[in-house]
Amino acid sequence: MRADAPRRAGFQRAWFDGVVRTTGLFNSIGWWDFTAERTREIVAREAGHFRALGDDVEWQVYGHDQPLGLEIA
Repeated sequence: MRADAPRRAGFQRAWFDGVVRTTGLFNSIGWWDFTAERTREIVAREAGHFRALGDDVEWQVYGHDQPLGLEIA
């Protein structure tokens, strides 16, 4: 469901190198597909991307999500 969530007014969704970026009224990463070895690289890249825009981003991590440890990366 999170990988292909229904469209909502005021939001744009785009896949970029392993993550789905949702931008608009708020910014979030709601789905991803990458290996544990790439976790720090991708988290740093996404934080940098939104920081460069002057925006915040929320990475929506749930207890069952993989790779393990994503919530502390």
